[in-house]
Amino acid sequence: NVTPKAVSIVFRKSTRTITVGQSSKLSYTIRPSISTEKPVFSSLRKKIVSVNKKGMIKGKKSGTTYVYATLANGKSAKCKVIVKKPKPNTLL
Repeated sequence: NVTPKAVSIVFRKSTRTITVGQSSKLSYTIRPSISTEKPVFSSLRKKIVSVNKKGMIKGKKSGTTYVYATLANGKSAKCKVIVKKPKPNTLL
């Protein structure tokens, strides 16, 4: 089965906020929608956020960075990721 090459990619949300230790999947849309091409994900600052090949991010340290998704044709999208410190337990 041959599908068309992807021509564009966008993240569904331009900014994502997570806490240290939390994981979350970045949702994206590829055009044309019938393309089965997978983007390559990368984190600008790996000490703040790691990202795997499926677009799953994990907060490592508080701060702000960008995660990029790049297609074979060079088109890319970026998502701003803000990582916050977890709130302290308020149990007495």
